[in-house]
Amino acid sequence: MDEEIFRAAVRHIFRNQGFTYESMQHPKIRALVDATTDIFAGAISPALESGVIPEVMAQHLREDVFVFSGFKTYRELREAANLLRDKNGLLKSFDRFYKDVAAINEKYNRHWLKAEYIFAQASSEMAAKWADFEQDGDDYDLQYRTAGDDRVRYEHRVLHRVTLPTSDPFWDEFFPPNGWRCRCTVVQVRRGKYPRSDSNTAIQQGREATYQAGKNGVNKAAIFRYNPGKQQVIFPPHHPYYEVSESLRNKLMNKIKKAFCPDIKNSDELAKRITDVAKEDWFVRPLQQIVIDRNPRRNGATDINGTILLSEPILKDCIDAVNNLKNGKENSFVQERSMATLWHEIVHNKNKPGMIYMTPLQRRYMETANEFVARNTLTEFFEALGGDLGHRELMENRDNTGYNRWVLAYQKIINDYGLDKAKVVLSVQDYLINEPYTKQKEGLVKALVENSEGKIGKKLAASLVSHLF
Repeated sequence: MDEEIFRAAVRHIFRNQGFTYESMQHPKIRALVDATTDIFAGAISPALESGVIPEVMAQHLREDVFVFSGFKTYRELREAANLLRDKNGLLKSFDRFYKDVAAINEKYNRHWLKAEYIFAQASSEMAAKWADFEQDGDDYDLQYRTAGDDRVRYEHRVLHRVTLPTSDPFWDEFFPPNGWRCRCTVVQVRRGKYPRSDSNTAIQQGREATYQAGKNGVNKAAIFRYNPGKQQVIFPPHHPYYEVSESLRNKLMNKIKKAFCPDIKNSDELAKRITDVAKEDWFVRPLQQIVIDRNPRRNGATDINGTILLSEPILKDCIDAVNNLKNGKENSFVQERSMATLWHEIVHNKNKPGMIYMTPLQRRYMETANEFVARNTLTEFFEALGGDLGHRELMENRDNTGYNRWVLAYQKIINDYGLDKAKVVLSVQDYLINEPYTKQKEGLVKALVENSEGKIGKKLAASLVSHLF
């Protein structure tokens, strides 16, 4: 850590004769937050660049590092501010004040920073492992492994070779690292190669391994009971840096998160945010711009070649909704409905063949297929942006689109014949992505036949689809 950055932050405290959470916005304070973040970013970058961690998780991990750095900075500067005055309440000279806070710098930005850096390295590596393990579900068991040398702490040795399925609750709390400078790891093992451990016994051993009595009998090691990959955080969510009043924590969290990822203000920033979180299959041809649609008869449109158009009210709703998701605020029904419009246009951009000439009837089948897939995958869009869909009724009925009646009719066929809707969605989606738009009627028909277990023949399916309009 560059001492001049710390010195500049301390000088700001001296000049203002104090430090409050509002000071976190000052450039000198932000510089200290950024310097701390950069150090931790170096620790986690190998894991983030490995290609194993999905971009959405990587973004959460980067944000967590920034938030942790912000709270660390707040705590150390609050501690420094307490030394501004002597025992008589008189303001010290800057030289004396800076000399007195040198121990704080040594503690926070040398000793603790080193331990936190090592922890961030280990935590990011384990997050990458979890992202990899999670893809296989319970096809393999997971086994806890210590470093196996005489430096392994006794409490962790008892966890060596604990073997349990990926879905076992043990891994929710005791996935490494389980302490400062913990070198434990977890590996995948073939099911049946090792006897499975008793889950309750393993959890009890985990609790004993993460117990360290602190002041007033508080368990200092309980903060390590989390899973960095599953919770998508690098540092312990209940670290002492976060131990401030709930009101102050919320205010600090809001300021720090906004500094990490400022609210978007226009269509260009919305397009960039979408690009940042987009999965690989969202845009066959890269998104270039989101612009206002001047056609008063449309909610939105796309050329499937880098441009999405949205009506002005829907664009505003989407900007507000994306900011709300980032800031942990609820969205209104109308805002989420507008987001569904944007997602509909994004789903269009998954089509590999691209835009071609269609007859009016072919376009109806295409839009039915696209809206059916879009509304049934809407949660994917919200999750990628770091939140949840609140009004899940939009996955069944979206009344601001002209395609709604057609999709409801297709969903009625699925319900009437007792088909597995999830399987039908996958079938329609496969055709929508890979086949030309002129053939989407075939995709709608094929999805019914393939997933009806003989209830619907091709001729009946074709008739049912023909009567959607």
